Amino acid sequence: MASPSRFPNDIRLIFLLLYGPIGLVLLILRLAVYLQLQLAAHFIPCYYGSIRRFILQSISAVCGMLVHCSGRHQLSSNNKVIVSNHVSVMDATVLNTTLQVNRSYSKDYYPSREEFLKACKSKTELSQPILLFPERTISDGKSLLEFCDWIFETEHSVQPIVIKATRPFLGYVRLTTRTSNRWEDLLWHFFVPYTFYDIRILPVLSKDANESNDKAIFRLRKEISEALNLRSDPIVSEQSSLSASQIKKQADDGVINSDNPQTEVVQPVTPQKDSSKSPKTTTPTRDTRLAKMVQQVQDVFPQVPYDVIQKDLAITKNVDDTIAKILDGRIKYTPVTPPKKTENNEISTSPNRSLFSSKNFGRSSSERLTSLLDRREALIERARKNYRENLESKSK
Repeated sequence: MASPSRFPNDIRLIFLLLYGPIGLVLLILRLAVYLQLQLAAHFIPCYYGSIRRFILQSISAVCGMLVHCSGRHQLSSNNKVIVSNHVSVMDATVLNTTLQVNRSYSKDYYPSREEFLKACKSKTELSQPILLFPERTISDGKSLLEFCDWIFETEHSVQPIVIKATRPFLGYVRLTTRTSNRWEDLLWHFFVPYTFYDIRILPVLSKDANESNDKAIFRLRKEISEALNLRSDPIVSEQSSLSASQIKKQADDGVINSDNPQTEVVQPVTPQKDSSKSPKTTTPTRDTRLAKMVQQVQDVFPQVPYDVIQKDLAITKNVDDTIAKILDGRIKYTPVTPPKKTENNEISTSPNRSLFSSKNFGRSSSERLTSLLDRREALIERARKNYRENLESKSK
């Protein structure tokens, strides 16, 4: 529970130890009150409006959640999807008590895109809007993580909301860490005196008729980042959307740097020739599938080491995502010399940069980023075409 990265290792720990007995009493009492909060939010009808909000926010204050909401005039009653950044384990509870949202599908993980879209389509028939966290995991509040790409596949307009969470007293106790789980964050939330949530409702953002999903998500991410006063590049500097368990496992294996866990640094490892010394064995089906995916990526990028591709595919489980990360420069590796091909009909796997380079340098940052997005899509399509050509040449 006491993760060393949750609080600084200095003299302030003395004040935390002195506060410990009081925090434990608050923790026990608030666990019981929190159960009543969940029951009240479930059984009090939504049509009571202000009465329901007053009761729930009063119970939330006892649980240590003080909420301030601005921009209620921007809230659209016809909108069915609410999109928000994710800064703490209590975000869904705070938004539910303040705005009356349906949080059945606000969890970080969805088994598949098809299952989520099916569930989202059925939930849009309800009176309450659906709450979505496009980052799919809790961030540190200092940057936005990569948004998922299925936001605009069900609705053409969303209601963006930004959340800021601070702790005026014992503020050095962080809301979350990269290796913590939800229960740990929840217990620390009840342990500290209180947490202040500042909610700001932004105007409804609609997708244009001829606009792609990627560009609409880019505009949405830009609106939220500007409202949070965050400077981040949605393409080049987008953060990894790894879950806490994945990051913890990779930190233990030395795959990522624990001091900067949001930057993925994969070190090439020499493959073991003696399989009998391997400590772990996986099923042949999984190994075969992963090997085929690695080969697909390596056919496009032969200069990327095999182990680097394998480790990233173990996380993304998607060839296109790994190719996109290599194109974006989010995977660091030491290039290797690919074996020379003796065939006369050798197909070049490196895309012609002159075909995808921008002819004009954008005057504004938004123009340059939009141009980068178009070139990124062209590079991915070129990589897919190269892979298909390689398959055809091998089958001949």
